[in-house]
Amino acid sequence: MIGSRATGIASALVTLTAALIGVATFRDAEGRLAMENAGRVINHKVAEDSAAREIGRRLRRQEPEVLIVGPSYANTDADSDVLAAQLGIPPLKVMIVAIPNSVGPHWFALLKHVVYRSGHQPRLVVLLSGLQSMLLTTPLTEPSWLALRDLLPEGGDPTVTGRAESGLALQWARFREQRGVVRGAIFSLARDLPTNLLFTGEDDLPMLPEETRERLDRVLADDEVDLAIQRIGSPILAIDREERHYRPEMLPAPEASFLAELTRLGVENGSRVVWARPPMSPFIPEELDDVVLPGVQERAIAQIEGAGGTYLDMRGLPMSMDMFKNEDHMNTEGSRRFTLALATGLLRAGGWSPVLPSAVTAGGVPAALMPGLRLTRDAPLDITLADRWDVLRGPLVVHVVVAAAPGSPAPDVEGFAAGMRPALTPVPENHGAEVLWTVDEAFPPPEPPWGLRLVGDGAVRSIAIGRGAGRAHLLGDARDADGARARLFDLGQVRGGVFRDERAQLTYPDPPPPIPGQPKELLVDEAGIAYFETPRFGLLSDERLMGDTNYGARCSPIRVEEDGAILPGANASCREVRVQRAGRSCHGPDRVWFVPRDDTDPRRNGRTYRLVLDPERGCDGASWVYPRDRFTGAFPVDQLATFTEPARFLTLGGRYINYRSAEIAITLSVDGAAVLELSMNGRDLAEGTHTFALNPPLSVVGHAVTLTVRNEASTFYLLDEATLSERVPP
Repeated sequence: MIGSRATGIASALVTLTAALIGVATFRDAEGRLAMENAGRVINHKVAEDSAAREIGRRLRRQEPEVLIVGPSYANTDADSDVLAAQLGIPPLKVMIVAIPNSVGPHWFALLKHVVYRSGHQPRLVVLLSGLQSMLLTTPLTEPSWLALRDLLPEGGDPTVTGRAESGLALQWARFREQRGVVRGAIFSLARDLPTNLLFTGEDDLPMLPEETRERLDRVLADDEVDLAIQRIGSPILAIDREERHYRPEMLPAPEASFLAELTRLGVENGSRVVWARPPMSPFIPEELDDVVLPGVQERAIAQIEGAGGTYLDMRGLPMSMDMFKNEDHMNTEGSRRFTLALATGLLRAGGWSPVLPSAVTAGGVPAALMPGLRLTRDAPLDITLADRWDVLRGPLVVHVVVAAAPGSPAPDVEGFAAGMRPALTPVPENHGAEVLWTVDEAFPPPEPPWGLRLVGDGAVRSIAIGRGAGRAHLLGDARDADGARARLFDLGQVRGGVFRDERAQLTYPDPPPPIPGQPKELLVDEAGIAYFETPRFGLLSDERLMGDTNYGARCSPIRVEEDGAILPGANASCREVRVQRAGRSCHGPDRVWFVPRDDTDPRRNGRTYRLVLDPERGCDGASWVYPRDRFTGAFPVDQLATFTEPARFLTLGGRYINYRSAEIAITLSVDGAAVLELSMNGRDLAEGTHTFALNPPLSVVGHAVTLTVRNEASTFYLLDEATLSERVPP
């Protein structure tokens, strides 16, 4: 009896072991392909050689100033051309390296052994990934292990070897992943087998498995499936399905991750290191989202900042489902929007600082090491630059600020290069106890060596080359060059490592006006999608405005009202309206399409539908001003507190949506009392920002400063700038 029972137990153990081995070693077609290409996939393409050697070749060819590294998110979510334009550098100088399913040890090995050891020194390294992948210390798949091995030198790396070891929990996670692969293969067989049995391919022969899969994948693609229905049915098809192969509590602690080591590695090699956590689709299932335990992100930020890096949680950026290929990878529209916001976050968080390293004074001392540099007439200051100015950075603009005593003659500022000595004209600004002489002029990019000569009496506050984000500061910083500013329409702030889309806090005393020429007839197309004909509102459509807003958002102010309540899904794409439905609406060039909240037929559900204007009026930090509309906004107190001089200029900018002349009335108030009242032709906004001099200048520190804008005509404006500044805006 005992022997029989032992034999049974042994037999069961053998069977279980065989099953476990079978599950652990099983590979479907996708798995076999992943193994075949392991260590050769970069940016979703298979390289002819190993990934490490291919990356090395690209580094030598591009010598990037910005290197974006991560798993597949880095390839789908980042747009290198958009980022280059925002940072003011040539597109070739931004390089993306996306290694599928890569985690901390991959990025550490890549930077240490492929980038820095080969002598490359990118000025900015962006680690673009979900926080879960940032924390992981070990690859979870065999192809991912092989990809890591490809990035390491022969003999490995002690930091990686000591850290990239999986405990029992992650071993179990690997097994669960394999279990999902086996289950997926079974479901694929169940899906494909009836098609193989019932249908034939070319020449009336049975379809090959590959042909069956290709045809079914095409029929069941996301573009052809109502994802709202799919979400209802998916739990039935995936009983006991566990989408994540590890749970948040199984992740390594931030202190045990590669966050600090990788950040220090970059900083020690002269790179600014920024970790960026991208947003996911708003409809991502909770089990697939980038979830970590409470307090983990704060500890991760402490690790990164303690090592000299920067952390950007970009999940506060509003994104729609139609900006994603799937639950967590963006499409072209989404990547453009995210990259614009990422560039703003980098600039605001100090993650990008253009430099011209070859600038020296005549005495051989770097100008950046000489704050408060004094000028005298008998000791000219010569600044020589040995690097060629890359025209892809934009125009060669010289920006110089010299502070002098009132009554002092203007300083002499001239450029010099072989065969040219252009004289530049300083413009005075009276700041009471001193005069600021400012030069802001462009001249043709000369052949090196080239530079500047300053002669005069006073203190040099700022010397900068270039324009916008690409400006390089040789002496001083942006505050020294442009003075303090307070923005009513702020693009976003980074607070505690988290990017916040801080929209203007405006008050509108009046409700939105009714839409003129309200369309009367409600129509429904053959697919059951309702619409109003709106040919008169084409200038307000999403297609007309998208790309002109801060982050490229859809900004139509037209909304669909259902029995007095606005439908929730405004500014969706028309594809999303058709596929996702459920209260969404889109504004095309000549129609507004929509679907009721419950997907019923709007002609027969007994409800009333009409078009209205959005009462919130906001879009990506900009604000609508409707016909005969007005708003009041308060400038941020923390920004006003940075002023050391009175505010001397007010700048207004935005889009004028009509073409005829129309008046805008502007009132600037301090502590409730109007100090400036003026009007302008709204059509002037089409030519760019408009700057008004404040005379007398305004003391703003410790005061409540508000701006009121009144639209006196039947026109539309989308305002995105209202800025107080100490100096003339560049």
